[in-house]
Amino acid sequence: MRIRIGLITTLAALLIAASSGIVAQEQQDKKGPPGPPPGMKLTSTGWKDGGDMAAKYTCLGEPNPVSPGLDWTNAPKGTQSYAVVMHDPDFTRDKGTTDILLWMVWNLPGDSTHLAEGMKEGFEQGSIRQGNNVRNEHVYRGPCASGTSHHFTLELFALDETLNLPATATRADLYKVMEGHVLGKGVTVGLFHR
Repeated sequence: MRIRIGLITTLAALLIAASSGIVAQEQQDKKGPPGPPPGMKLTSTGWKDGGDMAAKYTCLGEPNPVSPGLDWTNAPKGTQSYAVVMHDPDFTRDKGTTDILLWMVWNLPGDSTHLAEGMKEGFEQGSIRQGNNVRNEHVYRGPCASGTSHHFTLELFALDETLNLPATATRADLYKVMEGHVLGKGVTVGLFHR
């Protein structure tokens, strides 16, 4: 009799444990597999994402357009530096192979979460550099599209290293050295036309 009670108790315990495991598994299945960490969020002082750009950040800004301030969150673990590229994908040159590059900055510190507006021409601090824009100037070039609104796209890349590039670097140079080192990316788009 004692053996039978012991056996029944053991079987009951096993059934309870198994059903607990099934319930836990069902709860896990409802959650789904663990996903990637949340993407980077990038915002600008010059526009709300997908909205119209304020005039001072465009060719209407007097005497010169002002580069927008940027804020970002959710930087990937291991970020050592950031690079910024702003371009106009709605207008191409060189028989449609290249769009218009308005601004390029790299080696923003990996622990930063903000870039102040109004970066001056040729600005350098530590290893921070501005590259050549569409006019071969080391400065922000404000959007100046005419006709329909263009989607001026500003991208922030989180990188696992600091880049060794001269200020004379082109966008192709930047993309080449970034290859294999991008940990994450944030994007914001501003609309503008004259």
